[in-house]
Amino acid sequence: MKKTGSRTIFSGLGVLVCLALPSAGIAQGSSGKLGPIVATPITDNPADGENQLANALERRTRKKALFPTEPLGFFRNGFGSISDRVYDKTGLRLTLGVHNAWQWYDNQQSGFPDKGSAMDIDFNGRWELVNRGEPNEGGIFFNVDGRWNWTDFGPQTLGFSGIGAAGGTANSFAEYAPALILRQIYWWQGSEEAGWSLRIGKATVDGLFMASRHLNPNTTFLSNVGTSPNADASPDSGLAIIVNYAFNENWSILARISDANADRYDFGSPGAGYYHKGAELQWRSNENAARATTVKVSGWHTDGTKDGEPANVNTGSDGYGFTAFFEHELADDGRPVVIGRYGKSYDGASIWDQQVGLSFLLYQPLGPLRFETDVFGAAINSVDSATPGTPRETNYEIFYRFPLFPNVDLTLNYQYIDNPATNTEHNNASAFALRLVTTF
Repeated sequence: MKKTGSRTIFSGLGVLVCLALPSAGIAQGSSGKLGPIVATPITDNPADGENQLANALERRTRKKALFPTEPLGFFRNGFGSISDRVYDKTGLRLTLGVHNAWQWYDNQQSGFPDKGSAMDIDFNGRWELVNRGEPNEGGIFFNVDGRWNWTDFGPQTLGFSGIGAAGGTANSFAEYAPALILRQIYWWQGSEEAGWSLRIGKATVDGLFMASRHLNPNTTFLSNVGTSPNADASPDSGLAIIVNYAFNENWSILARISDANADRYDFGSPGAGYYHKGAELQWRSNENAARATTVKVSGWHTDGTKDGEPANVNTGSDGYGFTAFFEHELADDGRPVVIGRYGKSYDGASIWDQQVGLSFLLYQPLGPLRFETDVFGAAINSVDSATPGTPRETNYEIFYRFPLFPNVDLTLNYQYIDNPATNTEHNNASAFALRLVTTF
């Protein structure tokens, strides 16, 4: 039986913020100097499709790398040339991201292999259709997502099941069936200049809260607990309304309402009347401030799913919760960054009852030998699984990412998992990974 007492919490947030849009103020700024470029005010998450597209364009300018010759330069330049011509004539911008991960394990459970590999590709398109070049321009965004395993099991599956890590070890690196899906297609409108922005349609909502442009399984940390807010019971990609509104230079609000039965393979069941609602209040120091700071606090409620079955990170139950986020640059140049995150779920609504994380990143760490985009990171994350009787799990993670070629990044990643929540044979496990990422 579904609970109804708290069902209407946050239910009108999307409508209220939409009604406020015509009087929008100044858009929020993107703090920091050396992190990934983020072009849309909806979310800081670099894995967000629109941010992936913006970052792919920025990567074209990179020159320094361990090996200066670009092995895929001919194909990359050809794709870029065609994309530019299409954009000039139609307003449609196309980019492609290709991500590969290989992971090796010890102390895996019986019956599982000690290694796995997978590919994740994102083909993104952003079509400017109305008010092109104006602050309130709008159009259609789409994302075709493809995922393949190179081995019998992908790294994400082996992290969750093979070593029993509730916090995962390789976020997004597991195959789809079918391998290619139209994961997102929505109408977007607004910009940082307008002070507001919205998305209406089939959209991904599970990386919106506690998002940081420094946390992304394709470019920095790899574990799910290190890169995702899975204590917020988010539904899968599906029909949603997402709005970001800036009150002034420092304060903004991100609100969403989405189908709790969403399914990335289809259009879910929005008519069933089960929804996930939430809002995140955000404060940022001035855009060009040295040692920039960002603080975010959110609250959310889910009606659960229509059949009470799990969906994405929602267990199927009605529940609520909150998240808190703090990010601060430790030096004027923005190179060292510290990030703290906390998420809490009540009534067993999320696969994690609680997550706590502290991350540190240092961009260009190698002094005179450093590249333009290399970065070192270290993090400690703990998670309380919603699975009854499981211990608190702690993930210790370090990585180093550098440009192997001008447009190909290589990451070395190591994780030590203490008390993997569902591992019945070992009380610790390790995972070592290599990740290659390129964009077109």
